[in-house]
Amino acid sequence: MSTLSDRQQKYIATYDYTILPRLPIVAKAEIRNFPRLTKNLNKPFNTELWRILRETMNSTVMELEGAVFSFHHNAEISFVIGNSHESYSNRIQKICSIVSSLCSVNFLKHSLASDDPPDLIGECIFETDVFGLPSLSETVNYLFWRQQVAINHSVSSAIESKNKNLISSLGRRSIAEKKDLLLSECGVHYENYPSYFRQGSACYKVPKLHGELIKKKWYLDTEVPELVDNKEFILNILHTGQDVMRPDRDIVRMETE
Repeated sequence: MSTLSDRQQKYIATYDYTILPRLPIVAKAEIRNFPRLTKNLNKPFNTELWRILRETMNSTVMELEGAVFSFHHNAEISFVIGNSHESYSNRIQKICSIVSSLCSVNFLKHSLASDDPPDLIGECIFETDVFGLPSLSETVNYLFWRQQVAINHSVSSAIESKNKNLISSLGRRSIAEKKDLLLSECGVHYENYPSYFRQGSACYKVPKLHGELIKKKWYLDTEVPELVDNKEFILNILHTGQDVMRPDRDIVRMETE
């Protein structure tokens, strides 16, 4: 006959799902009620809010066990945990709660440290989806997808901020068509917006020279290239845990800092 403790532990264990070992894991954190939260801010984006979100991503990925890459755009941050490490025993609930908590706490920390905090309506709370992907190639495809969503969202937001009457005409237009519309109807070159707004920002490790030793150090990249045209760049990071394709650039920069 089971004891009360045994029964309660069994209930908990029944719903403590885990992701299969040796699969890449993605934790996608997103701000709840982002449109209402940012209602008072300038459109299509607020510079200080996006800086705080980049710093939130940077602080969180550094604390997240097994993380190798993260990508931010708008209200969401995706964290990739490599397939060579069973982060938090691959327990979905645990990863979900840790990522949500870290993002929420780090956002508050960087907001309080800001000299010009954004005028948000309410508290910034993150919710997180956690899932496994079947291979590193599919992880690359996931990041391709999120960046394409980011680009599409940013150009649509740019158009909306300049002329709300054009929203209904966006429909099934391609990204290229939307960029042309932004230029022809709003007089704005899409490329004039900062790269982090257009194509997102990312965190990953790069080789850094410390004395005579080369160590891996987290790097916040606000000039992320279009990943679909740079598959080897992202695939190497996922394989090795660092950007091994550009070590000379990073080592030289570290020496001159």
